Amino acid sequence: MIRSKKILRGAGLGAAVLAVAALAGCAPATPTGPTVLVTPGKNVSPTQFQQQDAYCRQVAAQNLNGASQETKNSSTKKALGGTLAGTAAGALLGAAAGNAGMGAAIGAGSGLLLGGGLAAVGSNKAEQTMQQQYNINYAQCMTSYGNVYHGY
Repeated sequence: MIRSKKILRGAGLGAAVLAVAALAGCAPATPTGPTVLVTPGKNVSPTQFQQQDAYCRQVAAQNLNGASQETKNSSTKKALGGTLAGTAAGALLGAAAGNAGMGAAIGAGSGLLLGGGLAAVGSNKAEQTMQQQYNINYAQCMTSYGNVYHGY
């Protein structure tokens, strides 16, 4: 009987570790390019436009580096927090019912679902915000060279 309790406790811990590994994919993606239309200005050659485009993409991405890392960390923390809270609640409920290990495993699973769901919603919003900021940085850079920005 004692051995089975240790195995169940290990299962709860294993579920939490597995959940953390699964949460690595919850982080929002950093924009890879603009989603706005910018065309060459009157006195901008195609070669100049390509050079300016490459430079402005780089500038826009650099301006996001700190924000994108912060956002990724925040999403992972939300999902991890949900998993840990679920594990603790499950262990408490399981202990009250006489099986803390099984309760922790069930709590970790339900916490992962809830925490992962919350992180996914936040991640989607963060991704949209980062793309919008990238577009603003890119458009400002491109128009500073005399190119034409065609809004949404």
